[in-house]
Amino acid sequence: MTRDVDVSGPDTQATLLERVQGVVEDSGLTADFVRLRLLGSLPPDLEVDTEALQRALQPYAHDVAVDDETVPADDL
Repeated sequence: MTRDVDVSGPDTQATLLERVQGVVEDSGLTADFVRLRLLGSLPPDLEVDTEALQRALQPYAHDVAVDDETVPADDL
């Protein structure tokens, strides 16, 4: 299942992880294969570490893939 996640706003990896983790937990997708497509705008100096997010989310879903489609806030 692919799930779009608007991650606009967070300014740290920890805050970003909390938001994405909350979506996985709240959606009831914990036993499924989940592909998360991160959308929205983030501060230009925040680089999304998709591999770290995937590792951190492994306890919450059977299999997780993360695609970063965010844009720097200045580009909007």
